[in-house]
Amino acid sequence: FGMFVRKSIESSFTPGSEGTFGWAGAAGTWFFIDPKEELFGLFFTQVFGLTFPTAIQFEKMTYEALC
Repeated sequence: FGMFVRKSIESSFTPGSEGTFGWAGAAGTWFFIDPKEELFGLFFTQVFGLTFPTAIQFEKMTYEALC
């Protein structure tokens, strides 16, 4: 858990641009900011455990909605 910055799109498991940054919190909070696409996403839960896959799916669906 913690802050992340995407340095390369090849090594990422979510879509987005280089320079995208965000936060993954312990209780399911997740946000990302993609300056190149002028896009951000906020995902909030208050559940400890397996919310990480759901947050990743949220980010993927956000980018898919742009196409």
